[in-house]
Amino acid sequence: MYHQDQEDRAEINRDNPDFSDWQKIKKRDDKRKKKVEELYKKGLIKTAEDMFYAGMIYQHGGDTESFKKAIELSKKSYEMGSDDGKWLYPRAEDRYLLSIGKAQIWGTQFTWKDGEWVFQEPFDKNGKTEKERAVFNVNPDKQLKEINER
Repeated sequence: MYHQDQEDRAEINRDNPDFSDWQKIKKRDDKRKKKVEELYKKGLIKTAEDMFYAGMIYQHGGDTESFKKAIELSKKSYEMGSDDGKWLYPRAEDRYLLSIGKAQIWGTQFTWKDGEWVFQEPFDKNGKTEKERAVFNVNPDKQLKEINER
């Protein structure tokens, strides 16, 4: 499921996203999320890798509760030693904060505006220190530059 999720996103043209594609992807995301919920309820999501994969499905779940679940699962994943979980955790937290009307604090969420990618506002650049961001390998300005150079 995780690989299908990522393949869906790889098909989006990052230089000129056609947002009609997102509606098709959302339908597939909803199916994946439902399946992951079933697996989770059955206790079949156990390893750090499982937690990361499930967290990523929830990260793309499209609602506040899904983003909250992505935080929980990514945190468990990185606490079990997963670098992938560590990568996902700040992204899930930012997405959750934005979904409840608060500022992102890590600087991991971007939006397409006037032909380029920009930070999704609001963004509290002082919400985390550079040292805290470094622990999770988050460098907002570098990431913004990189996605605009793709």
